[in-house]
Amino acid sequence: MSVYAYKDAIASFDRVLELKPDSYKAWYNRAVALSCLNRYSDALASLNQALQIKPSCHYGWNYRGMVLAKLGQFIGSQASFDQSLQIKPNNANAWYGKACCYALQENTDLALSHLKQAISYSPYLCQLMAKTDPNFNKIRQDPHFQALLQA
Repeated sequence: MSVYAYKDAIASFDRVLELKPDSYKAWYNRAVALSCLNRYSDALASLNQALQIKPSCHYGWNYRGMVLAKLGQFIGSQASFDQSLQIKPNNANAWYGKACCYALQENTDLALSHLKQAISYSPYLCQLMAKTDPNFNKIRQDPHFQALLQA
């Protein structure tokens, strides 16, 4: 998708929000578009707005965790994933996100533990994503990581 498409999408979500400022889905989707433009602080603000409107939005908490990880705010990121897991415990995306955060911090044991949990809920997708996800580059050569992807 081109930069212009994301900018158009943001403008569209802004128009929706002028008419319906309590649309958590518009706030969430606006955050996704902003994130695609690497505007993580703006995306975080939109996610916070979405979650203020609908605190039980587990995928909003997941995305917030991802955005905070991009900003290097790992404690807040982990807390967001934990909030998502309180709402939906079998949420492979939240477990995967936690694994990414730990991998970025080179905490191999916790990264593998959380990735294993994610794989238990969504084996094919999580293994496939982890094979090429740059978030795992710092632990990619670890034999336990390699074994987990082959299981």
